[in-house]
Amino acid sequence: RKRFMKRAPFLAAITAIIFALIQATGAFAVGAPFADRAAAESALSDKDFHSRRKALERLEPVKASWKLDLLKRAMADDDPAIREKSARLIGRSKDRAAYRLLADSLKSTDTATRLGAMEGLRDLGDKRAAVPLAALLTHPDRNTRWKAAEVLGELKSDNGVAALQKAARGDRDDFVRQAAVISL
Repeated sequence: RKRFMKRAPFLAAITAIIFALIQATGAFAVGAPFADRAAAESALSDKDFHSRRKALERLEPVKASWKLDLLKRAMADDDPAIREKSARLIGRSKDRAAYRLLADSLKSTDTATRLGAMEGLRDLGDKRAAVPLAALLTHPDRNTRWKAAEVLGELKSDNGVAALQKAARGDRDDFVRQAAVISL
């Protein structure tokens, strides 16, 4: 312990220097938002999934009309993290046309896509989502039921109350029951 305590200031200084070098080289930087559609399309079609994930982050602040088209395409990406992030960004766009795409994505067999669509619907704030979300409270996947209960509560729609009451009384998972009670 004494040896470590003598070395602690040295190790802290080395760590600070390494962190400063990493920041200076821009290793943590995502990059500037895309200026045009062609650059965004190119980055989103890169073979490396890390590059595509970074491209989504650069696409997030873009306010252009073509952004939604690219996000729709990204919903079909091979990488589940990209599908989930795309759905969330579609919801944050607040574009009313996004409702149908996100509601249809709730039917996906892929959990990441479903969870991203629920987050997107929450961010979109469209109360029509209460009906398909309420239907998910009987889904076999526990995380899907839990997230559906959570999002239903945030939407504050009367259309989900009966399904939330049923889940609060009888779901087989404690977390889902608890989320349903909190949402009510």
